[in-house]
Amino acid sequence: MEEQIELDGFRPPEEYDTGMNYDSLIYDFVKKKGCSYPAEIMRELGISKDTLYTHLFQLVKKDWLVKHNLAGKYLVPDWLRPRVKEMWSMNIKGDRIRGMAWYTLSNLNAKVADSKAAKPLKEAQT
Repeated sequence: MEEQIELDGFRPPEEYDTGMNYDSLIYDFVKKKGCSYPAEIMRELGISKDTLYTHLFQLVKKDWLVKHNLAGKYLVPDWLRPRVKEMWSMNIKGDRIRGMAWYTLSNLNAKVADSKAAKPLKEAQT
């Protein structure tokens, strides 16, 4: 009778070891863009959703990336300001921007701008 190989998880081990360093690919992409969201990373790098979220979780845990939640915020953070016009040109505005999980490098000073200098998301394009 053949011995049965035990697997850790639902996917076979060969799917985990593809020879690609996903951590460095994702990190370099976020570094190039300044900030990014998961759908953009999946689209640009061709990484599957499960693989991407596994590696994003690990990168945040290793303190390489920081995850930001903008829900309920109306001021544009400094790290997002350079990307707002690009997002608006792709018809991604307001609540869609706030609803996304955003990732930045951990060494980035990612504070929300003070209320005197910050512009609301609806006026950030001008």
